[in-house]
Amino acid sequence: GSEQEACVPVTWTEIFSGKTVTHNDISYEQACILYNLGALHSMLGAMDNRVSEEGMKVSCTHFQCSAGAFAYLQDHFVHSYSVDMSHQILNLNINLMLGQAQECLLEKSMLDNRKSFLVARISAQVVDYYKEACRALENSETASLLGKIQKDWKKLVQMKIYYFAAI
Repeated sequence: GSEQEACVPVTWTEIFSGKTVTHNDISYEQACILYNLGALHSMLGAMDNRVSEEGMKVSCTHFQCSAGAFAYLQDHFVHSYSVDMSHQILNLNINLMLGQAQECLLEKSMLDNRKSFLVARISAQVVDYYKEACRALENSETASLLGKIQKDWKKLVQMKIYYFAAI
């Protein structure tokens, strides 16, 4: 007989549109799991208490893991699976997560009373990540993929750019 892989349909509900997408592809299931890992680490990073040194480190690690999951997804999987996994959305997610990780590092540096040039350098890196995220948000294709929340996210990211540029 012929050897065929078992095809099991995998269904994903897109975050921004609510549309369901189904593929009979094990790679698609792996991509969905990886995306969920990135989203989970993002949530954990946001939920951690960043008033303590340990909380800042844990948050930073979660945001870095999230960015890593999205970057791996961007580099190793097909981007046409769903809107959530498009190059534009993944690029946005990566830069948002790296920006948040740098924010944690900045907070820790300020708490430790590091030299002002070091704090300024870290703050400049935060600004760079958020500028990249803002460029992604300004992209017309990304804006159409995100729908209504694009304007709110763009305002928030711009506010963070101005805030961290002032440090």
